[in-house]
Amino acid sequence: MEANFCRFALESLKQKILFTRLEKIYNPYPKLWTFKFSKQGFLCLYASQKGGFFFLRPNNLDNPSSPSPKVMFLRKHCKNRIVKSFSFFWPRRIFWLGFGDLFLELSLESEPKIVEKPILEEVIWPSLEEIDSNKEIFRIYPQISPPLRKFLASLSKERKKNFYLKLQVEKSFDFYIYENNILLWEQGSNVISKTDNPLEALSIFGEYKLKEIIGERFSKLKQQNREEKRLKKILLKLEEDKKKLKKRIELLEYGKLLQANLYNLDRNKKVSKVNVIDFTGNTITIFLDCKKTILENMENFFKQAAKGERGLKAIEKRKQQIQKQLQDVRIKQKQEIKIKQKAFFVPKKYQGLQIKAFISSDGFLILRGKNSKANHKLLSVASPFDLWFHAQDGPGAHVILRRDSKKQEVPLQSLKEAACLAALASYQKNAEKGKVMCAEVKNVRKVKGLSLGQVIVDKILHSFWIDIDPNLETKLRYLETKE
Repeated sequence: MEANFCRFALESLKQKILFTRLEKIYNPYPKLWTFKFSKQGFLCLYASQKGGFFFLRPNNLDNPSSPSPKVMFLRKHCKNRIVKSFSFFWPRRIFWLGFGDLFLELSLESEPKIVEKPILEEVIWPSLEEIDSNKEIFRIYPQISPPLRKFLASLSKERKKNFYLKLQVEKSFDFYIYENNILLWEQGSNVISKTDNPLEALSIFGEYKLKEIIGERFSKLKQQNREEKRLKKILLKLEEDKKKLKKRIELLEYGKLLQANLYNLDRNKKVSKVNVIDFTGNTITIFLDCKKTILENMENFFKQAAKGERGLKAIEKRKQQIQKQLQDVRIKQKQEIKIKQKAFFVPKKYQGLQIKAFISSDGFLILRGKNSKANHKLLSVASPFDLWFHAQDGPGAHVILRRDSKKQEVPLQSLKEAACLAALASYQKNAEKGKVMCAEVKNVRKVKGLSLGQVIVDKILHSFWIDIDPNLETKLRYLETKE
């Protein structure tokens, strides 16, 4: 997220969450944090040096069954506390939520942490001459980001001067949303959207990037599962309310007994309990509110019972509505389950290739060529830090596991699944075990004179000896691609 846009985004975020209550903290995925604020929904923060971003969303994500020690530590110090101050230093894309005695530091580059006080600096703007002469100027002045420097270099001298001045003093801009950034200027034709509302820009960009991080476009089935869970919770809550209301209705009997025995009691006396004769002739004790008279207690019993009756009718009506909604959701779930192939997101650069695309158990996109030509092209469009898999010592398909950066770690389960997909499309497909090599794409070379699909591997990263699961392709989520 570009630093200059971050200035407007943080100012808008401040207006939203200042003086709200931070109710809970979650860490659903590596580097991805969510913070629940009263009345404002969830703040999603993805902390990554190259691709950090944040945005507000109405719903939370699926979370692990048990929170990590880091999450428990943050909850201990910040849970259910009012945000009394909100400060930020936008050039470095960092902000602090103040709770009075401590601050929660949130950065787009590192994970959240507790600090004693924020470190605020004065924003200093370099001269245009300095910007032109120093390619690494963003290291000293982080607001002069590489995209900004590139844009300024494309302008005439007068337009550059005017825009640079406007950038320092202007309060409003249009925001251009791209696949990997939000800018205050138009740069290229592949704009996803344009808006003058920073929170709207954050939402569009954040939801788009979130789907990449999780590794899939949220399916209707997943949404319906969440809706089913929500409706079940409502039904449980209604049952609890129903029990409470029934207890209120039971107070009617106490009211009637007091009414029947009122002639024998001092109605204006305030006591904590009275002994009365019930309708079977037995003596029973009724506990009262000692702040009220016996007469007022009797009236209150009738009043509470009447409320219980009205509430019970409303709950029954609401329960029928929820049960109908739940029935509809379950019908839709069954329909979705029957659809074997769903059109999830596959990046444009892979569309048109003869490949098969899968989502690993951990949400990584895995691509496999269907023929030699596809293998050749797949290697051409893959990023240098993507992982390449191929059956060792024999022919087979090329398999690519996409990564967001060189530093992104891939869980062993996903590595094994990619290796197994490579083995299933090789000479080892009928074997129980297979040997598969893994390398970074940058270390796999296509050499002139070799047949299509044939390569030279300069450096092998891993060599896997795996169990070959013949049913893995049906177990993993399959993505449709346009060939």
